[in-house]
Amino acid sequence: MNGPLDLCERQVWGHDGQGEGSVSALHVNRETGMGVFAIANSNYLDESQNYSLVDLDMHLMAWFEECYGSGSRDLHSGSRKEQRSASRC
Repeated sequence: MNGPLDLCERQVWGHDGQGEGSVSALHVNRETGMGVFAIANSNYLDESQNYSLVDLDMHLMAWFEECYGSGSRDLHSGSRKEQRSASRC
């Protein structure tokens, strides 16, 4: 498990890795309860694809928090406008 900073400079927890044929990354923000898992096919065994998936995780997490609200665990509660305004960094 590692603790990189997300796009809002908050620490998140997770792990990235690769194997023959795939690369994956999982990260969770323990403060907001938001988490992201990404997996992709891969024919390369270099770490550059790990960095790409970690970057994808951070952007997806920021997008979900912006759309659904960073403090809400219920993605269907409240209006979208209320959720967006509550989730800014």
